[in-house]
Amino acid sequence: MSHPEIPNWIKPHLFEKALRATVNNFKQITKFKVSPALAPGENYATFILKIQVEVELTSGLLKKQSFILKVAHDNELYHREMSTWGLFTSETGMYRSIKPEFEELYAQVGLNVTFGARSYELPVNKEYVLLEDLTRRGFKNAKRQDCLDMEHCQAVLKKIAQFHAASAVRVERNGMFAEPYLYGFLKDEMKDLLQTVVETSLPHLTKSIENLENHQDYLSQVTKFAANAADIVFGRCAANDSDFNVLNHGFVTIITVMGSALCDPTVYINLDDLISNSKEGEKFMKLVYSNDRFIKHLKLLLPWLYNRGALEC
Repeated sequence: MSHPEIPNWIKPHLFEKALRATVNNFKQITKFKVSPALAPGENYATFILKIQVEVELTSGLLKKQSFILKVAHDNELYHREMSTWGLFTSETGMYRSIKPEFEELYAQVGLNVTFGARSYELPVNKEYVLLEDLTRRGFKNAKRQDCLDMEHCQAVLKKIAQFHAASAVRVERNGMFAEPYLYGFLKDEMKDLLQTVVETSLPHLTKSIENLENHQDYLSQVTKFAANAADIVFGRCAANDSDFNVLNHGFVTIITVMGSALCDPTVYINLDDLISNSKEGEKFMKLVYSNDRFIKHLKLLLPWLYNRGALEC
């Protein structure tokens, strides 16, 4: 999959408000560049762009600034399926209202806790998320195929725990979240698509499981789980009034459970292929479920899930 075309609505003047908010003594834009932020095959759901700007200050000096811009794909699958999920609506709301609200809760008790990049607005009627470029603060993406080391795993778990705690306190003080945030990407509109992805993947997953010890026990539960995977996942993620409920972070969940996170980038796949029987989709499934990294982690995780009853249904 090559990079899609950069949307022609992205123009320099749209970023002036964000630049005034981030660059002291901003006068005008002198250079403006838009380029893909990730290599082909690193993100299938949205198109991630890097905005690089050179600005002139009121003093006449020049300064560089950059942002990360997430936009929707202009393809059939997005217009047919994904546009109904409200992904940009909920993510934009998270960055603009819920994230600052959580951070304020910690500030009220004297703790400086942040939940990700700062966000900015553009004067356009488009689906987008505009964020600060965290590389300017020294952050970088870990190579997802290698997974995280123990230090970073602990840091992620601590941040998720802080996020969960803030969400519980927020509900206790201010009431339940609005509906777009209650379900994340688990909306009824995507239930059929999720089930299709599971069923398309199942033959390749079972083939990998057959090479494991005690594979018959695993295969029985995995097959039963897959037959009603969408209903089971939706049911387990629903709020339970008799239990402790928190607001989940969908991106962390997806990245940590998808086999594709352990797969090498590939240029011959898009989301349409994941839900079809195309040759490209077949290649991708084999790449995901037969690669050595996936098999290595499957040997560790599948018994762990099995022994804890996570696959029972």
